[in-house]
Amino acid sequence: YGSLLTEGARFAAAPGEQGLFWLLEATVKDGRGMIAGQKLVGVMQPIDGELDAQDPLILLDFEPIAAHADGLPAPTLPSAHQPLAAAPKMIESWAKDSVIDPYLDQLRERRQHEGNVRETYLQRSLDTLIAEQTAKIMRYADDDKARRRDAGQWDIGLRTLEQTLEEYQVRLKRRMAESERMRALGADTPRIVGVCAFVPAPDVLASDDEGDDPVTEDVAVALSKQYETENGRTPRSVETESLGFDLRSIGPNEVRYIEVKGRRASGGVSLTANEWIKAARFGKEYWLYVVHGCGTDTPRLTIIHDPAACLTVAEHVLTAARFRVNAGEIGKQGVVVPISSQAVE
Repeated sequence: YGSLLTEGARFAAAPGEQGLFWLLEATVKDGRGMIAGQKLVGVMQPIDGELDAQDPLILLDFEPIAAHADGLPAPTLPSAHQPLAAAPKMIESWAKDSVIDPYLDQLRERRQHEGNVRETYLQRSLDTLIAEQTAKIMRYADDDKARRRDAGQWDIGLRTLEQTLEEYQVRLKRRMAESERMRALGADTPRIVGVCAFVPAPDVLASDDEGDDPVTEDVAVALSKQYETENGRTPRSVETESLGFDLRSIGPNEVRYIEVKGRRASGGVSLTANEWIKAARFGKEYWLYVVHGCGTDTPRLTIIHDPAACLTVAEHVLTAARFRVNAGEIGKQGVVVPISSQAVE
């Protein structure tokens, strides 16, 4: 299926997550031509923003959009995505500098340590064999009785002992040279093996205000952090670490793992599979903070404790990989808490 990967696929994504996601194969070989390391590298190319290395497993948080039916024209990339697809060489170059070269340095450091251990063992073991064989030759050469008894046989025995010594010396030299080649690592040019487009979901309902965008999310996170600080806890953003929550907030007697969702006006929210799994795993330590009205002067924060236990997922979900919670369910299970608009400014 390799050729299908390079043809591309489409995944449903919120506005702030849209762009192209490239999969590249990184291969490092040693001086013998043997593979020393190989990994699959993900590079996110957002519509607006910088390139970013991502674990390919983030694809599990997105739902693929079904391929077009036979007889219908293949869907085209949205206009905002098309310039991104025109520069695969730039992606390869960025991946080499930002991902492959650090990976190569890491492998070199490991091989250097392994080589030191290997060579120390080889040197000690073969030096011992060489020393023992040299001692045997010296003792044999001093045996005048054997030489006088049968000079021809004695000469054959001496040559046999000397040949064994040469074999040990050649083996040591060969093994040390091989170890040196194993230390010599180089990376092949990263190879694009697949690409997919994060595009708008075809079934997003306008009334749901599925308005995930960086500005709205920044406002929601800022207000959530402000609320945590005002209530004696210290929040730390972990949004870029793909942990299944946005804030880790530590108080005197508790830790809160907080997923933050922002809406410009009102509407439901969607949790990714990873977020829902973490909500179930952390249980009462997991909180969902929903900030409505991020585009207004009067934002409203609703907090939901242990959402996996109390929320009912709506039947019409954004995609199969996202768990949809309607606004009515948020209002029913959540608690609206007072916040000021200071963080919005």
